[in-house]
Amino acid sequence: MRVPVSSQIYPLPVSVDASLLPPLTDAQGDAMKKIMGSTKIPQAQKMKYLSEWQKAKQSGKMPTSSAQELRADMSLKDILALMEVRAEKALQDGSINPKWGKAISDLKGRRFWVIPSDQTPDCAAMVASGETLDVRYMARLEVPLTS
Repeated sequence: MRVPVSSQIYPLPVSVDASLLPPLTDAQGDAMKKIMGSTKIPQAQKMKYLSEWQKAKQSGKMPTSSAQELRADMSLKDILALMEVRAEKALQDGSINPKWGKAISDLKGRRFWVIPSDQTPDCAAMVASGETLDVRYMARLEVPLTS
């Protein structure tokens, strides 16, 4: 059975800043006090920070941040390039069946067009036999624009 593989891009996944974590030499109670008392860590992310600190304590090393993280200032093209890298890694480690391949590939050889919103079709609703229906699914038409 084919199971789609996806990666969250919005809302941005929480990335833990290792510099805000307490030292691994602290006891769990002290670490929790420091995390909960920190004004630099957003309130909604404090439990995520505590969880990451616990994982780091068990493994004995602090988490490292990679350049492969989503940021709010990234362009759509950069996000797609990052998704292409993740898809390639998933293909290599067997998360994606090689028989079916990946949906994002060869972005460097493609050109992107930005179409203003006033020139795109309105797909919020359609009228069929006097009844207004919300558009839930759209067919995709793929047209290669290379010569």
